[in-house]
Amino acid sequence: MRTLAYVSTNSLSTEIQRCEIAQLHNVEHWFADEALSESVSVLEQPGFMDALKFARRGDTLIVHSIQSLGKCSLELFDALKALRAKGANVISVQEGFDLSSPQAKAFLKTAGGLAQLKRIISGGQNSTAKRANH
Repeated sequence: MRTLAYVSTNSLSTEIQRCEIAQLHNVEHWFADEALSESVSVLEQPGFMDALKFARRGDTLIVHSIQSLGKCSLELFDALKALRAKGANVISVQEGFDLSSPQAKAFLKTAGGLAQLKRIISGGQNSTAKRANH
């Protein structure tokens, strides 16, 4: 069981995030993404993907803010789902979010439902747009 940390540029510099995480957790492995476009999904960011590949059952990934794992509910859900599939826990320093807590598990179920609904709606919009273009 290892402690990993992932930082990315959002509202705070990665250095500030590292300092705040290090004050609370003994991190063994750090992963970072800096200066990436806002349009790039976390699942396409090299630092996060390295952390995901490195993570294994029982590891904990610490983030400064849960927002570093997704800019929208769909992206956040996909990132959390990928980490859970690896057997890793997620803790967010800023929000006090702990994926192993009952509240977080309830949140994940709700976010999963919202993500599925968004995919259905987006799929319907894409189908309508395709029909309109033909």
